[in-house]
Amino acid sequence: MVLNENYFLDMQEAKNKIEEWRMEYNTFRPHSSLGYKTLEEFLKECEQEHNQKRPKTLLAGGLK
Repeated sequence: MVLNENYFLDMQEAKNKIEEWRMEYNTFRPHSSLGYKTLEEFLKECEQEHNQKRPKTLLAGGLK
């Protein structure tokens, strides 16, 4: 983890490094528990599956 591998000169530098690590972890790093997908890819896949399974409802403006 970022805290074990870095020495920070001040709080702002620590915040910046942690945010960089968080973005890499959530956006670019594949996770074995998610079938080697990134968290971002897994979320998009779940949203697509949810939208496909969601029943269509008839509203005043048409199908939604």
